[in-house]
Amino acid sequence: MQPLDDRTAEKIADIVVDMGGPYERKSYELGPLLARAGWSPVPEYDGSPRVQWLAEQLIENRADPTRIERFLCRICDPREYDDGKAVAEEFRDALNGVLDAEGLVISTVGGRPVLGELGADGAAHYSEPDGLEERLRHLVLDEIAAEMLVNRLTEARLCMRNGAHTLAVIGLGSLVEGVLHAVLTERDEKVQQDGFVNEHGKTVPADRVGLALLLDTARENGWIQFDAHRFLGPGEGVPQLHPPSAGGGLAGPPRPRHRDDVLGPNRRPVQRRRGTPRHRTLTPRAPGGVWHRTPPGASARARLKRPCWTEVTKSRTST
Repeated sequence: MQPLDDRTAEKIADIVVDMGGPYERKSYELGPLLARAGWSPVPEYDGSPRVQWLAEQLIENRADPTRIERFLCRICDPREYDDGKAVAEEFRDALNGVLDAEGLVISTVGGRPVLGELGADGAAHYSEPDGLEERLRHLVLDEIAAEMLVNRLTEARLCMRNGAHTLAVIGLGSLVEGVLHAVLTERDEKVQQDGFVNEHGKTVPADRVGLALLLDTARENGWIQFDAHRFLGPGEGVPQLHPPSAGGGLAGPPRPRHRDDVLGPNRRPVQRRRGTPRHRTLTPRAPGGVWHRTPPGASARARLKRPCWTEVTKSRTST
């Protein structure tokens, strides 16, 4: 995001103050508005004309894109107004008319306003925070885990730049999962003592924790806001990689679950040998059993014979 032009800042201030309009903001309302937008410290109103004062604050802080973005999004947030969404939409339309010259647009994602950049195709593109790699390295104490997360971020960027958007989404889901897993295991005393506990009160092994439980735990701690929790929640159905501390590290991915872990003991999938009629199947059993050709409906006991692998037919038995 490039710094706002002076005239753009003045137009934004004029829209926000709305002098003589139905949503006019008084002088005593400007400071609290900036506070709700996350500005800290909040500049003190000096008694000058409201539009001029607000424009000056935007110009003085335009080198900080985070502050400007939070302010613009707060103006379009339904929570800011008694009439909610209807008023927020009016302000969003008015601001977008000004921001178009800056190549910016405010959209709504998950019911919340988000500032994006207008692409050549006219669609909104959302950029990542500045210095994200350093933020990750500062946030995650384990250097190996932090490096793995930075690698995942790099891979997601490459996918996005090359049009592999589905892979980029999966990569970002993996990144979020890894960050939450690392931060919770490193900084949450309850998780360190009792492990991860699901909604049924059962402890989940650290290498089996999914994104949904990580989000719920972080939300309970107050580490992420409700809208972020709701926005990321639907990603639960997207396949994600294991978090960095789930085993394997940078040397490679953790061992995938064996099919027997999913199907249960002695319940391997039915296989059919080439040339074998569909009504005569080869049913593999656990070690100590046999390959036994059985018709449909045969009992499980009939399939398990002496402890060796044999093929049983009407005419002969071969070992």
